[in-house]
Amino acid sequence: MQPTQFPNILAFVEGSMEHLFVNKNFKYVRIVPVKNGSGWTVEALCRQVDTFFRARNFHGDFVVVWLDKEKRTESSREIAFALINTLVSAGFPAERIAVMACDRMTENVILADEDFIREEFGDLDYRYTSEGRGGKHILAQMFKNKGIDYRETVQGVACLKKIRLDRCRANSPSVEAFRSRIPIDCWWFS
Repeated sequence: MQPTQFPNILAFVEGSMEHLFVNKNFKYVRIVPVKNGSGWTVEALCRQVDTFFRARNFHGDFVVVWLDKEKRTESSREIAFALINTLVSAGFPAERIAVMACDRMTENVILADEDFIREEFGDLDYRYTSEGRGGKHILAQMFKNKGIDYRETVQGVACLKKIRLDRCRANSPSVEAFRSRIPIDCWWFS
């Protein structure tokens, strides 16, 4: 598939930070908020996405799902596979579905961009070692060390705008899985 610019995308997005980021930076993306959390099973999450997808009768270019793995025992890969299968069963082509199931949360994706963290926090020796850990707490502590109280909807959104997913993908298997499935020319990717 050839890279596409400004495609017709339906995005299932969890979280206020992620929703604000997409809404501010990708106005052509139709966002469907999804509920997620440690109380949601993968099966319940898939049913939710299936219901919302079928209700929209979407026939665009891509479907994107962006959510946190949380503390689930299933891997990000297993969650992504289940969601892709759900959307395929609902009639959407597998090759036009990309899932980013952040391990463990979106802040981990921010922390995976080592160049950004080194520049933003002045830590020239920084290496990403937080995969699967509570990235929000780690990022909040970095901001606290700068005298700033971390808020997802302020600093988190600003950080998401500054990172580049192609720099994250070497450190984050969930970003790698997402990027390998979505051939779009986008400033946020590279």
